[in-house]
Amino acid sequence: MQELDVQTIFGVLLRKCKLIILFTIIGALLFGAYTRFFVAETYKSEFEMYVISYRDQNSTTAQGISSSQLMAAQDLVNEYIVVMDNDRVLQSVANSLQKRGYTMTTKALRSVLKLSAVNSTAMLRVSAVTTDPALSQAICQAVSEVAPGQFADIMKLSSVEVMAPPQKGVKNGPSLVRSTALGAIIGLVLSAAIIIVLFMLDNTVKDERDLRRRMNNIPVLGMVPSFQRKTKKGGHRHA
Repeated sequence: MQELDVQTIFGVLLRKCKLIILFTIIGALLFGAYTRFFVAETYKSEFEMYVISYRDQNSTTAQGISSSQLMAAQDLVNEYIVVMDNDRVLQSVANSLQKRGYTMTTKALRSVLKLSAVNSTAMLRVSAVTTDPALSQAICQAVSEVAPGQFADIMKLSSVEVMAPPQKGVKNGPSLVRSTALGAIIGLVLSAAIIIVLFMLDNTVKDERDLRRRMNNIPVLGMVPSFQRKTKKGGHRHA
């Protein structure tokens, strides 16, 4: 197996640049075509809920909730995310969704729903990603109706307020540009790796310089000339 340095690797890849470019283009076309014709488009609908830690008006300041309440609400956001993943809550969402003409299991809901805290605030963002924009909206609507009551019942001293009703799902993916770029990168890296591996496994002597390197710079006494000469038609024949 041949030893490689940076200069040798660069030289090998440079000599095979046309092949690398070809593989890069093929990879981009394959990934782009697969994404275009075989990957379904997804649509995302989302809304936000504001977490309120206490309902007791006597504990609020003149400007609204106190800083301690705000910090408590921020902590509750993470607890709401865990509660929302419970089958009891998801089943209530599924029941509400069924009234809208959609049937989904709690497992299916869990796979399309995503809950996250908005930065470091007491805001909870809920999103649903499906292949149907109307379904994504319906799921978010069901959550917005069910979650406040479920959270208040489970958490007791806290509640949430829906900031705005969910809108119809907007296109979320897939990204044809991103898939094409990924295919090009994979084609580039894969072709370069194959070329380098084949070069390392090649034990044939190419020229005098290659022979010197393999023989630890032992002087070359002579070279055997080629006994082939070109014919008029561009072929070769033995002398």
